[in-house]
Amino acid sequence: MERVRTNENPIRILVLDSSAIHTQLLAEALRRDRTLEVSSLDSSRAVLKTVLEHAIDVLVIGANLEEQSYRGLEIVRELRSARPDVRTVVLMDSSKPQIVVDAFRAGARGVFCRSESIEKLGKCIQCVHGGQVWANSQEMSVALEALASAPTVNAVDANGLNLLSRIIYFGYLTSLEFQAALSSCS
Repeated sequence: MERVRTNENPIRILVLDSSAIHTQLLAEALRRDRTLEVSSLDSSRAVLKTVLEHAIDVLVIGANLEEQSYRGLEIVRELRSARPDVRTVVLMDSSKPQIVVDAFRAGARGVFCRSESIEKLGKCIQCVHGGQVWANSQEMSVALEALASAPTVNAVDANGLNLLSRIIYFGYLTSLEFQAALSSCS
């Protein structure tokens, strides 16, 4: 892992893009921003280990890594379980709706299309680090539409809660009670 320190309170980012050369070029470009402390990796195998062992604020990762479609999103999902405090920005080749939705579902806090400027990526990293969500208006519309069209989950009613508490307390239900639980929750 290559690391460069830039100022006293930088945003510590880890960069991993679709190939080693893309990662290197992106990291070099981001190092021009004195508010960022940039580290980079040349392989996806070390991402989780590196994030667990080092203080990283934001992971900037390509959606596709090492010619594996969606490998970056798999890592984002794993990272979300292991280190939910680390925010992620997913780099995309295009703003295809499915990639945008999948990135946010994986746990990304920002999506960034490679056709945008490096200056905008720096602003994206700062916003995501500050707790905001980053997406352009088209990407945000896609994400909101996916949220609006997602099926809703019904809350469990009082009978369902009673049956669930019996499961927790006694550890079992008869088949009739199980059928009643299913029907009360639908």
